[in-house]
Amino acid sequence: MADIDQDSFTVGLKRRETEAGWLRLFDWFYITITPAWFSWLGWVAALSGLQFVAVKTHSAWARLAWNISNFLIFMYFAALFGRLRIFGVPGIKSDKAIRFVSILVSGLLAWLAAMASIKVAEAFGQSTP
Repeated sequence: MADIDQDSFTVGLKRRETEAGWLRLFDWFYITITPAWFSWLGWVAALSGLQFVAVKTHSAWARLAWNISNFLIFMYFAALFGRLRIFGVPGIKSDKAIRFVSILVSGLLAWLAAMASIKVAEAFGQSTP
């Protein structure tokens, strides 16, 4: 992925924008997400290759590389989504509760993204031509 700055990014649930403002926001989102998506697909392809080699050869080294890669992809997503800060959640006013919601949501997103990567890689890696 591109350079990762250490700044958090925020999601304002009560954000008010004009139509032009929303269009700019969506443009930014797709310009940012598209390269990340294809980079992620490259990672999935690499994981698929490791899965394929591990299954076909029964190599402990290939299985180790597969497991290390799974751990690293989870930690990447945890670090990425850990920068997420959510505000404007209805009914939540305290900073502690907002932080808890942000951690909960970012942890869930990290787990889902990592599991999706792993499951897609397993599906591709176990397929045969």
